[in-house]
This record gives sequence, C-alpha cells and structure tokens, in this order.
Amino acid sequence: MAQRITMIVASCALSSANGQVMTASEELSHWQRRCGSELTKEPLLPVRAGRMLASDIPAEFDARTQWPQCPSIGRIRDQSECGSCWAISSTEAFNDRHCISSGDGDLTLSAADTMECASGSGCGGGQPANAWSFFASEGVVTGGSYETMGSGQTCKPYPFAECAHHVESAKYPACPGSDYPTPTCSQTCTDTGYPKDYASDKVRLHSAYALLGESSIQGEIMTMGPTTAIFDVMGTYPLNEFSFPMYKHGVYVHGGSDMKLGGHAVKIIGWGLGHTRSEERRVGKECRS
Repeated sequence: MAQRITMIVASCALSSANGQVMTASEELSHWQRRCGSELTKEPLLPVRAGRMLASDIPAEFDARTQWPQCPSIGRIRDQSECGSCWAISSTEAFNDRHCISSGDGDLTLSAADTMECASGSGCGGGQPANAWSFFASEGVVTGGSYETMGSGQTCKPYPFAECAHHVESAKYPACPGSDYPTPTCSQTCTDTGYPKDYASDKVRLHSAYALLGESSIQGEIMTMGPTTAIFDVMGTYPLNEFSFPMYKHGVYVHGGSDMKLGGHAVKIIGWGLGHTRSEERRVGKECRS
C-alpha cells in the first residue's frame, strides 16, 4: 500500500565508536553526545502562517528537480566527530533558499561560521532556530568542506575532515571516536587565500520564523525552498536493526521498546510516495552517518 513519506537530506552526527570496547552506559553516553539537537514543546521563533491550502499540496515534490540550478539542495555534508547537525542542516537550507532567490548556484555558505558563532554549544549541539536567527541578525560567510581549506575559494571552510561512520572505508579514515572541541568564534576568514574580508563576505536572511503543521511546511518548501526540522533519535541496547544508529536507508521505523537518545536536526527537501508494512512513516534519505 502506497503511503506518503517525507524525504530528508542531512549529514548525521551519529558517528560510530569504531570498535572501542564500551560498557552499556558508556555506549549510551556516546550516542547521546552525537545527538546535536532537541525537540522543544513550543516554537522558538515567531510562527508564520502557511503559504498554500492543504488541498493544493501535491502528492509528491522534490526540490532537487524543481530547482536543478541549485546543486546545494542535493548536497550532503559530513559533520565528522561533531554534534553540529543543527548548524549544518540550517546553513544548507539557507544556502538552498539563497540560490533559489538569487540564481547563484556557485555560492557555498559556511556551516563552520554558524556552528562557531550562532547561539548554541557548537559541537555540543544547538537549535536550528538559533541558526536561522543568526542568519537574520549577523549573516553567515562562505565556507566549503574541510578539503577546500587553502584553495582560496571560501572564507571559512569546515574545520573537521570527513571520516568513515559505522563502516570500514578505503576512501575515508575512521572517525576519531572522541568529540572535536568547538573552534572559537573568529571574525576573520580562516582560509587566508580568500580575497574578501569576513565582514563583507556575510550573506543575510531577511527574517527568521517557524512553521506549524505538515501542509504549512510543505507549502513553504514548494514556494521558498528546503527547511529544517528536528526528530527524536531512538535506540535500544544492545543495538538492533530498529535502532537509529544502525539506520542506513529506506523507511525508518523504530522498535516499540526503544528509548529516546536525543534529537537530530535535518534538512527537508520534499516528500513522495513509498511503501511500508506499517502506517504512514517518515523516510530519511541515506546520509553520511
């Protein structure tokens, strides 16, 4: 039976323990530290009304095909050993929206600037709402991946290298297994070869706001571009196939005995029709986790 599901693109903070021998409590603490955001009972930003009637929302929508001139929509960032999901998902969604409104598909915004300077705990976690407020009040500079440092292409590239999460990889080294410290918020470009100064490189958002309800979120994505959300990360110990740290692709359905490990922030790019043995579920596109 076909069910409506939501496609999500995000870089997961749930990096593996890389073979370390841990007690149950140590392993639980490890995964909880990798959950970089938290659901709140009330919105942290002013709520904006939906832009479309629920009856006008189509059964399927994919921002990647709607705006093919914006490669950032389908881009997946790697958080490395850092709980920066809140900063990466928000920066990427803002990047998408800037491309949609300006037509500039070459611009890459800095998740590092958001992680370091927006209100939050950096690699220790934070709220997407604070990131969006930062875009509106301070703006965010350009910044590519760790590998672009020294190329002079952007102001503040991501400070941590990509690494292999959960699996052995011939392409990427194993994640270090311990948290990276959050870099200090600097008002200068970390790539010294970049020709612009920090202040003049800022890109600002007009206003930050929250959305309530599925149709409001869908209408927003259709008219303005991707947005961010937080979901509860569930798991049990020992880990089994229903624990989110073991998730790789497809429709995620957690087990009935799972406990809440924390929250994970993601970027939503659309929705569509899929199949599941259970009732209507959300789906996460496979990400670098």
